[in-house]
Amino acid sequence: MLALSALGGAVTAAILTMPALVLRLDGVMEDLRYLSRQYQHCAATKSSFRSLMDTHEVGWVVLIFAATGLLVLARSARWRSLTIGFVATSSILYAYLGRYRFQPLRNLLPVLPFLGIAAAVGIVAISDTLARRFHRPRAAVVCVVVLTTAVSAVLVVGGLRSHFDTRLHLSDSRVRAREWLQEHTTDRDGVLIATELAFLPSELRRIHAQVVARSAARELSAAEKATFRFIVVGPSRERG
Repeated sequence: MLALSALGGAVTAAILTMPALVLRLDGVMEDLRYLSRQYQHCAATKSSFRSLMDTHEVGWVVLIFAATGLLVLARSARWRSLTIGFVATSSILYAYLGRYRFQPLRNLLPVLPFLGIAAAVGIVAISDTLARRFHRPRAAVVCVVVLTTAVSAVLVVGGLRSHFDTRLHLSDSRVRAREWLQEHTTDRDGVLIATELAFLPSELRRIHAQVVARSAARELSAAEKATFRFIVVGPSRERG
């Protein structure tokens, strides 16, 4: 009965938070298959787990507290099953996505909320242990404040500062290109877009033109170029 309730809750949560799964399941699955094909051809990156340890992302300090918190939660009869479920789900997710050479940190975004909770549990557990060891209950409050401030400082200096300085004002040029094409094309125009740019099919469908996706590595003849009003291939690598 408990398993059925959990399954029902998961399905309800998925419908409420991701209505596209119900309203346009075929489109979502098409986009996922397309992204899967693109991931197989993207340049290799460091693993997502190594990215987690990068101070510009999460950082090893937070991960140490999170690991401590997971141990504390696993020892608790109340939270043991939830913790085991989280570890199992995270392991399956990483094992599946770890097959690709391209492993952006966003692959692990689903696990970050629970890791944040685990880190908070770890901070409280360490503070309580220190307070009991030195027989000063009030020291626990001080430790929580100090450790939380230290972790926050690491995040601000290492990650958030870099994010605010370099990423906050960035916009996806593909979205801007799609919006521009929407405004400047009609259903009689032909548009050629390089598949290497990884436009989602759902984005291409929003362009009111005859859109063709083709690899930029394939050279076009003059006659083929004449059939398209716009050709989108991305920035040129040539100089001069």
